[in-house]
Amino acid sequence: MLALAGRTPGAGGAALRRRLADAYESALLFDEHTWGAWSSISDPDGLFAKDQWGFKASYASEAALDASELEDAGCAAFAWRIRTGDAAAVAIFNPLAWERNGIFEARIPATFFAWEDIRVIDPATGEPVPMQVRARDRLWVQCLIQAKGIPALGYRTYRVEKGAPPKLDSPFTIGADSIDNGLVRVEVDPATAAIRSILDRDAGENVVAAAGEKVPYGFGQYIYEQIQKEPGRGVLWPIHKDVPFVRRIAGRIRVTPGESGPLAATIAVEGTIEEKHTVRLEIELRRGERAARLTYRIRKPATLTPEAAYIAFPFADSLPELRLEVVGGVARPGADQIPGSATDWHSTQYWIRARGEDRGAVWVTLDAPLVQFGDINMGKYLETLQLPRPTFYSWPMNNYWFTNFPAQQGGEFVFRYAVIAHRGAGTDSLAARIAREHAIPVRSIFIPPRRAGDLPEDRASFISIEPDGIALAGIKAAEDGRGAILRLRELDGKAQAVTVQFAPSLLVGRAERTNAMEEAGKPIVIKDGALTIELKPYEGAEIRVMPFAGGAAPAARRGS
Repeated sequence: MLALAGRTPGAGGAALRRRLADAYESALLFDEHTWGAWSSISDPDGLFAKDQWGFKASYASEAALDASELEDAGCAAFAWRIRTGDAAAVAIFNPLAWERNGIFEARIPATFFAWEDIRVIDPATGEPVPMQVRARDRLWVQCLIQAKGIPALGYRTYRVEKGAPPKLDSPFTIGADSIDNGLVRVEVDPATAAIRSILDRDAGENVVAAAGEKVPYGFGQYIYEQIQKEPGRGVLWPIHKDVPFVRRIAGRIRVTPGESGPLAATIAVEGTIEEKHTVRLEIELRRGERAARLTYRIRKPATLTPEAAYIAFPFADSLPELRLEVVGGVARPGADQIPGSATDWHSTQYWIRARGEDRGAVWVTLDAPLVQFGDINMGKYLETLQLPRPTFYSWPMNNYWFTNFPAQQGGEFVFRYAVIAHRGAGTDSLAARIAREHAIPVRSIFIPPRRAGDLPEDRASFISIEPDGIALAGIKAAEDGRGAILRLRELDGKAQAVTVQFAPSLLVGRAERTNAMEEAGKPIVIKDGALTIELKPYEGAEIRVMPFAGGAAPAARRGS
């Protein structure tokens, strides 16, 4: 957003670029695991361990604060540039390189409308758009709005005015242990807190496997693990057989209805592991969407006992192949790995895909990238990985490492996932699109009335990319201040010609390939505001784009 907020790509200002560099540096320093205390496990209550963790954690806090304030700065820059008429507006900014439709979260200042009811108007039709208020306080109205045609890497605006939002019939049916939006039905087992089925109503098929003899844990079931015997973590390193794990699932299960509106509805599944250790699963469906959104809220006390948490995701046997998004590509766990490489656990970027002959399902993780395939594999040190069925376990928490990291973890933790069924076997780029639409939300930007900006009042698209199998992995201001850097990735494992189209307002007139260090390479021809490059299977590319020499487009281009 900062890279596009200036008059030309990357012209966001030197101060903002320095702040962004500081945020990256803080994130990297927090991720450097050896900066933790060597005595974090052997002497967790010692001053050295506590002080070292406070120092290390400060980097994460600084990175989060910088990122949040930079995002606000990007939103503010856009707010100043978009023209508005006599009414206030909310701009929905789409950071992805394709057009989006759906139900999106928006935040509107309550004080601006004197805390009265508000509605959102589509300026193209003059009609109110479907809307659902989720929360309201003295400052903000948090709501969902149904929006269509949000341009690729661009925005669309909606007027905001006083008045009641339109009344809509609810598409949701909530039962004692189920929720249904007409496209997807999710049913839970009130005895185990597992998801018994995610039924694609069009296909009439359940995409998840039920717990049984071959599937020890149900879909979405929370599993808590401890090593309760001496020497605790010592049974994991070096290799030991028959590690004495104790695993428990939640009891005292309670299923209750939650939110129910015209655009979204939820049910909650709550259970208890032990006193003060609870898990709450919120299952959300939205109007006209096939995604089952799963949010886990785990509350637990801190303990020095070695522990871990898992969430089971066994898919139906009719979806036998699992494909995992890894750094820079896609892999089949085990089958595509070098013999002897680590197979006890893996890290995913955004998604795992379960694929059958004529249908599939995409699993998306927003907060917990570690997974274990086939079984809970901790302590097994597998030589090879065999997957007799499409099952994996999210691994959101553990304190098993023996140095550098805190010895205990307590408090409230939130982990978010989504499961989306689709027709046909699908492609990796389809999974990438589905996952990124969940992981990279739109941004809502409130704009006061009578703002004299240089960007159109209704909508604009800054950059679009073809074909579908290409992802824009990022766009950022260049480190040396010369333009912006686009990072592209080929997703479908085939050579493709890629076209990147720039809006005339960006004044992009020059481009060149660079390497990952942003060192200059071959120039790229730009014709009619577009460039084309060739990408090999799974190849990534960095492109520097710059304004026309002298900062102005030729006369013919300015008039386009």
